[in-house]
Amino acid sequence: MGSFLNIYFIAWKAGRLKIDENGEYKWDGKNGMGNTIVNIDKYLKEINNQRSVICCWLAQGDVQSAYQKLLDLNVQCGVKQFGTVYIITLIYFLSKGKYPIYDKFAHKAIMAIDSNRNPMDITVASPPDKSSVAKVINMYTEYYKKIEEIFGSYRLTRKQDQALWVYGHSKVKYPDCVTT
Repeated sequence: MGSFLNIYFIAWKAGRLKIDENGEYKWDGKNGMGNTIVNIDKYLKEINNQRSVICCWLAQGDVQSAYQKLLDLNVQCGVKQFGTVYIITLIYFLSKGKYPIYDKFAHKAIMAIDSNRNPMDITVASPPDKSSVAKVINMYTEYYKKIEEIFGSYRLTRKQDQALWVYGHSKVKYPDCVTT
């Protein structure tokens, strides 16, 4: 199985993928917080080498084993500045979109929709440390199961994902209905 994951997946998630004047993709090697991700090339190479095993777990619905393997490789490769949300992003790409990308604001939006409340009234904690596997899996499973309840599938379109992200940032209370 050839190479699949590359640095541009990570650059895209970090919001740092640029296209230069020649139409070439460029990335500064930093995460969304502006910190340099250390050993990312080595990590992606190891993931690509073990992709078939990880993808098999994901096809069988074993997200925890896939996450644990990605975490083990992360530690083995000495990756720094690459946390929980980025590892879940790898699950998204390795599952070919079967499992959603995780975002705290999309999670907040899903919880608001589910409870018929305004997103500004919902608190979603930051994701647990990447090494707290059980907590990460619980958080992520809660998220994608709520997506499945609301949308009928946890495979979101890009537009749905973006809409949840925007709605989760809401800082204004909107009335349920307007009467005149």
